[in-house]
Amino acid sequence: MNKELYGKTFEIPLDILNHLELSFNKIDSDSNTEGFNRNKTLRSNKKINYQSLKRWKNWFDSYDGDSNSPEYILNGGEKCKNWVNRQLDFLRKKIEQSKKNKKYGEGNLDVKIQVIDEIKRINNLILK
Repeated sequence: MNKELYGKTFEIPLDILNHLELSFNKIDSDSNTEGFNRNKTLRSNKKINYQSLKRWKNWFDSYDGDSNSPEYILNGGEKCKNWVNRQLDFLRKKIEQSKKNKKYGEGNLDVKIQVIDEIKRINNLILK
């Protein structure tokens, strides 16, 4: 669907990296525990590509266990789940908006209003 995003790499925010480290230190586990390797890799790389972001989302979407389980905690819990969903939504909307801009041109008032709304949304996320 979003072929423009494949292969792209994105910085992981410091608060998410810190949260992953706290989550990792909270759980006494080994490399056989689901989420152990993902947690270590994300923290060491400090970046994530689009495909890995989608896999992480898929893990959260298909997980039906306890939110206190080692797997869920190592994957970052609710905080990382929300970040992954917001990040993917933002990236996809950015591509969609770019396509609309190309289609309708930069002078389109509707496009400008959508951009202003998106800037407000981002500012609200930053201020939280």
